[in-house]
Amino acid sequence: MSEDDWDVIIVGAGAAGLFAAAAAAARGKRTLVIEKNRKIGVKILMSGGTRCNVTHDCSPRELTKRFAHARKFLEFPVGRLPPEEIVSIVNSEGVATKSESTGKIFPASDSAVDVRDALLARATAAGAQFRAGTAVIDVDFGQGRFACRTESGSVTAGSLILTTGGKSFPGCGTTGDGYAWAEKFGHTVVLPRPALTPLVSQSEWVRRLSGITIETCGGIAIADDGRVVGEAVSSSLLFTHTGFSGPLAMNLSRWFTLSREGRATCLQLDFLPDEKSERFSARIMEHVAGHPKQIVANMPVDPLPRRLLDELLQVAGIPADLKLGELGKKRLAAMVDSIKACRIPVGDTRGFAKAEVTAGGVSLDEVDNRTMQSRLQPGLFLAGEILDFDGPIGGYNFQAAFSTGHLAGQNA
Repeated sequence: MSEDDWDVIIVGAGAAGLFAAAAAAARGKRTLVIEKNRKIGVKILMSGGTRCNVTHDCSPRELTKRFAHARKFLEFPVGRLPPEEIVSIVNSEGVATKSESTGKIFPASDSAVDVRDALLARATAAGAQFRAGTAVIDVDFGQGRFACRTESGSVTAGSLILTTGGKSFPGCGTTGDGYAWAEKFGHTVVLPRPALTPLVSQSEWVRRLSGITIETCGGIAIADDGRVVGEAVSSSLLFTHTGFSGPLAMNLSRWFTLSREGRATCLQLDFLPDEKSERFSARIMEHVAGHPKQIVANMPVDPLPRRLLDELLQVAGIPADLKLGELGKKRLAAMVDSIKACRIPVGDTRGFAKAEVTAGGVSLDEVDNRTMQSRLQPGLFLAGEILDFDGPIGGYNFQAAFSTGHLAGQNA
């Protein structure tokens, strides 16, 4: 075997690639990882605001349920390498972890560098070799070997693992290179689109609230015909100078990037998701009965920020100086509706440049979820974000990348 002939070549040294490298090398396979960035694991370093949300504190079944159409596909990989095992691996490499109230698991140091260094050290200790700052120009297959052409020459291997990621955060090097290579081997690529990206709204009142965070907000995505096409677990919402960010908006963003049929165009928000509309209405009516001379602008609606309430009153068409005793049933209903079911047009998202993950990718029907091997090209394996799955914020996507990468490395 020549210096540039390997058992396994892995293209992409991100979350999936690092786990694939450790698993393959641990089996005694001569393993080479090629990464076009000069740094290994750039996206890991950026994730979670540089804190790195490693995984989520839940069972494999609870975790895979959050992946919609990909739930069944991910059950086997995540079952083989569940969240608790990820925590154990990171801990064994000397990185302590902590679980926050939301279920998100972070390194105790709040440093993504610690996680990246631990995963790189683990793969290196297993025997994997890395070539950073080396871009793969093309891949091919012939005479039973895969060839990866780079700027400095070609390398070959009996097995090839593509862990090139999607198109999110292209500054990290994730520019969709792997899609064309997968298509070269006959794979179908479901249209890649941004997910976990901020939403853009032209509503001036939304932009006036820039900087305000609602700690717990409910939300659904609605299409032009009024159908609810997506929903998300209640979480925090941030008003921005362009629209919305924060976990709630970002988790719903995938529904605003669909092409035409089924695409959401409106965000419906419930600013008091823990209180039913009937109870909230009764609470307001009780306050009105006790304070008929108080003007609407001074009415407290805990825990909503005053600035938000003022804007919502305008949305409902209620004068700020109107006395509560003059509110009437129609205006009361309009107020409740503006707080519990406020519909806001969303024209766009911030796109791939701000997206944390990519929706779409290589069709799951063409990959064996028990090995991560292509059903179309023996010896070709695919793992991580290059595949057609995307989950919500909270460590879900890293977990899916780790698990699929590990499985690919075990079988390549």
